[in-house]
Amino acid sequence: FTEIAKRDFAPPAGEPRVYGFYRKEIGIYDEAALREYIVLNILQMEVLDRAIGKVLDALREAGQYDDSIIIFTADHGEMNGERCLVDKGVYGHPKVARIPLIVKGPKKHTRTVSEPVCLLDLAPTILKAAGVRPRARFDGSSLWPLVFDDKRARKAFVERTFLFEAIWHMCPNPAVSIQWRKSRKEHYFYTYNLTSDFDELYDLADTSYRNIARKPSAKRIRRRMLLRLAEFLKSDPRWRCYWHTLRTDRQGELPVEGGDHQLFRPE
Repeated sequence: FTEIAKRDFAPPAGEPRVYGFYRKEIGIYDEAALREYIVLNILQMEVLDRAIGKVLDALREAGQYDDSIIIFTADHGEMNGERCLVDKGVYGHPKVARIPLIVKGPKKHTRTVSEPVCLLDLAPTILKAAGVRPRARFDGSSLWPLVFDDKRARKAFVERTFLFEAIWHMCPNPAVSIQWRKSRKEHYFYTYNLTSDFDELYDLADTSYRNIARKPSAKRIRRRMLLRLAEFLKSDPRWRCYWHTLRTDRQGELPVEGGDHQLFRPE
């Protein structure tokens, strides 16, 4: 908030224009108002915490807590003043994409894990717990291997590519983002905006969430993330609308083989 305010709320260099639209429509320009907003958010969390506590107490009183599978999550994150913005929007920012997820397994099977997971994993997790083998395809994966500490399966979770999609909220901004955790210390988030010439790259280890896409030091990781996104979009016909736009916008950055535009695989 402070950095944007010092610029008289003008957009910083390299910022996709969708952020400026949201600042104009639902931006916060007064620091005191922002502080009050954050405090009210914290108070809201206290109300939710008390309500959830009543549900858990009722399960314990009924003797069902140990055998219950309890999932706590959210549908989106909160900008909470980042870039003078609040709530959410159709932009690929980590503060909107990252959400809480707590899964209490049955009895003592409860663990804290750092592997990246996504909302698409919840449906196969719940069905697995219920003993249901669905015939339909799922894009997500059951979190059961993480709950029961299956080390071989945990590696597959780390290497997965997630696609985050934004289309329409207060304005149209088709955008796709992917995350990739190279190691426990290197975790990146890359966004391609169809309505902007600027892309976004965030180091998730840095909670200041500064867009480093244009930094010379981030050139190599930005290219690697771009190639990963291109491979992912091209591999699934459901995302061909993004793939064809990406190959047009970034044609000078995507290596090709022959005339059929076969991408090289990322390093």
